[in-house]
Amino acid sequence: MDPFAFQITTAFQPATITFQTGRTRPLEWRIAQFKALKAMLGEHERAFWSVLYRDLGKSHFEASYIELHNVRNSCDFFIKNLRKLMKPKSADVPWYMRRSTRAKVVAELLGIVLVFSAWNYPLLLALDPLVAAITAGNAVIVKPTECAKSMCLILKQLLPQYLDAQAVQVLEAIRQECAVLLRYKFDKIFCTASPHIGRIIMEAAAKHLTPVTLELRGKSPAIMDSTADISTATRRLAATKWLLNCGQTCIAPDYILVHSDVTSSFLEALKEALVSFVSRCTGYAPYLQQEVFGSLQTLLDEVKDSVAFSLGETDKENLVMMPNILLDPLVESRIMQEEITRAILPVLQVQNMEEALNFVRSTPWKRHHQGAYKVFPLEAWPLWIRHIQPFEGCGHYESKP
Repeated sequence: MDPFAFQITTAFQPATITFQTGRTRPLEWRIAQFKALKAMLGEHERAFWSVLYRDLGKSHFEASYIELHNVRNSCDFFIKNLRKLMKPKSADVPWYMRRSTRAKVVAELLGIVLVFSAWNYPLLLALDPLVAAITAGNAVIVKPTECAKSMCLILKQLLPQYLDAQAVQVLEAIRQECAVLLRYKFDKIFCTASPHIGRIIMEAAAKHLTPVTLELRGKSPAIMDSTADISTATRRLAATKWLLNCGQTCIAPDYILVHSDVTSSFLEALKEALVSFVSRCTGYAPYLQQEVFGSLQTLLDEVKDSVAFSLGETDKENLVMMPNILLDPLVESRIMQEEITRAILPVLQVQNMEEALNFVRSTPWKRHHQGAYKVFPLEAWPLWIRHIQPFEGCGHYESKP
């Protein structure tokens, strides 16, 4: 037997047997897992800080606030509310059956859940779906991202020590080995990834009719017209693009459409906001993986004539790329066709709001159609600061006339 196939079997079989015995069904078992998970995060918080810094250059504050704190919040919520959530809920029946029939919706366990985590939030996106799967009384196999190697090692070491080691398994696998993993019949799959990886997982899951929850990446535009409060807008854009996880967030602004009348003042204010934020941020270090760094550098080299501002030199040895602002890169360039969850921010000029919205609708990322288009009034006139950031899990679709 192939060594990795053997590794899968040694994880899959105990999880299956444990689930079939009914061990994961009781409320008490589920609550115990949440409390154990909280204990793990509390007792090894400094270790997780170090791991997140080593893998992604994250500061202690960001590691605690974004990753550990959110997992603890999920555990606390279900410790408090799970008993109520597990109760059957009354359901309506047709009027002609009401005299003799009562109906209830009962939540049933699915079985074995597979969780694929992502590199940009390697702790949160491994443990939050794990909490959800345990909430529903399932056994779980967690496949941490291979791009955050230190996080993968610490999860493999600690999770079996704190959680039910038969019901919760951690499986290390590189990208090529995941094809073998997906041949197994799981009862649910969670995955945070690119649309390309999402298609692969959907195709594999369809063979077993396995339900899938995908949180997919995309291009999230921000649109601003000539009446916007430039100072406020640029500070918010700079904070969400470059400070939160150094821009490595799927719903960070991917590009900005700016009215041509205010482009110059917008760029100056954006530079000032960026320099101000980064100069005061001691933990700012936009690390990248080798493969990602090379790909991003290639994209940037293709549009180097469009670079309007760069915060610093690229450090190839340490895989650090500082923020870059582009002005009017070619729409056909790859940097405008592929997602940019990192240091590069293209700014494109438009003449009016209609042109901006038509541009968004015409992009290959069709799910922008599901974005939130809102106008927020300020006193007697509309303030057009638009963040069109659709939920990234809705998948691609083609619009119909």
